[in-house]
Amino acid sequence: MNETVNIEILGHKYRLKSDVDEEHIHKLVHYVNNHIDEILKKSKTDKNIDVVILAILNIADDFFRLKKEMDLFQENFKNRFDKLIESIDSQE
Repeated sequence: MNETVNIEILGHKYRLKSDVDEEHIHKLVHYVNNHIDEILKKSKTDKNIDVVILAILNIADDFFRLKKEMDLFQENFKNRFDKLIESIDSQE
């Protein structure tokens, strides 16, 4: 199911074809635009490429922080699961 979705980033309009639902794409665009807006407020540059690169770095940072949290969660879960299995095995 390829849908065509119209989006706008930094005043540029794009037509995307995707098998992802339109609502999800608009959430992504909103997320990207929010990062761009934050950078524009803080930055002294008005070059779109600089703003986009900084937004990409911020989004990558968000991703890596969440990935690290998820990895720690999974490791913690595995350790607890292993201890539970050991406990069950020792009771047999």
